[in-house]
Amino acid sequence: MRGQMEEFDAILTQLTNKLAEKRCESGMEAFNPHEQGYVINHHGSEGDFVERHKVEHVTFSRNFVTVPAVTAGIVHIDAEHTANTRIDVSVRNVTTAGFDFVVAEWWYDTHNYAVNVMWMACSN
Repeated sequence: MRGQMEEFDAILTQLTNKLAEKRCESGMEAFNPHEQGYVINHHGSEGDFVERHKVEHVTFSRNFVTVPAVTAGIVHIDAEHTANTRIDVSVRNVTTAGFDFVVAEWWYDTHNYAVNVMWMACSN
């Protein structure tokens, strides 16, 4: 009987550890392309191609056991109605502890007031 209990405890521990490895975490980040911290690059012969971008680091509430898959999507844009809306959101440098968001807009007449991005990180 004692041997069976020890075997049961070992199996329970293995299952608990596997379950702890499987998890998801999500959140939302808000960006204002005209606040401090954005990098502005001018391109083109007339300087008419302007890129503004900001890198924002997200730290998970606790580390993942392995590097998670991270997805992101724009859920809100407040943009100038008289100009084209050009926005790019990307996820970079994913680790077990967090990742970087890069939010960018380009061309001189683009004017986004706010961009909200939802993200989800899940263990593989």
